[in-house]
Amino acid sequence: MKFSSILLASFGPLVSLGMQKRESSEFPFDLGVNLVFPRPNETYRPVYPFPVVFAITGAAEAWPYQFNFRWSLEGNHSWPIRVDDRPLVSGKFPEKTTFTRGQLKPAAEPYYFITGTDLVVNSTSTEWLLIWRLQVAQECEPGEYGSYGKVGQITFSTSPNGSLPSMSATTGKSCPFEALHLRFLENGTTPEDVKRYRYSNSCVVLTDQE
Repeated sequence: MKFSSILLASFGPLVSLGMQKRESSEFPFDLGVNLVFPRPNETYRPVYPFPVVFAITGAAEAWPYQFNFRWSLEGNHSWPIRVDDRPLVSGKFPEKTTFTRGQLKPAAEPYYFITGTDLVVNSTSTEWLLIWRLQVAQECEPGEYGSYGKVGQITFSTSPNGSLPSMSATTGKSCPFEALHLRFLENGTTPEDVKRYRYSNSCVVLTDQE
């Protein structure tokens, strides 16, 4: 069992994650993802629901360029993957389509992507791997399968003596944990060699350099 939602709201002290009013979608602009919870290398008490929280900035500007964000939480992580003993849960944004479409009305940012899962409390695993991936479908120089992607991950542990999950506890950190960052530089024309993946002749030029 899990629940998830996108919240266009302030969480009190979490305004330090960069809440501001977005008024313009002119190039260049940034699409950023901060990991609010859990934090890397921390030990938490296994509770239900165990939260997974990301904060997304620049979503309204990037929305027309077809991006998606996926995450997975895995216990007993190993390589090669052993499916029979691997507790796993995953989620994505947007939830009902493969990629974002159309327009998203600008609002106070960041957009909080909040998920709760029972996986942690119902598992004997004490070591966890959280992986995330951001894809942009309309990038001018795509990678595999015609989209541009960036991946990140952290590890954390659980213990009956660990700290309780708390969103306010993250504000004591020196700065938000930046999971991913992309800068949208300009519009372009879809290259001939990638048009078989596309329904549009236009594309966007990206960089991960700030």
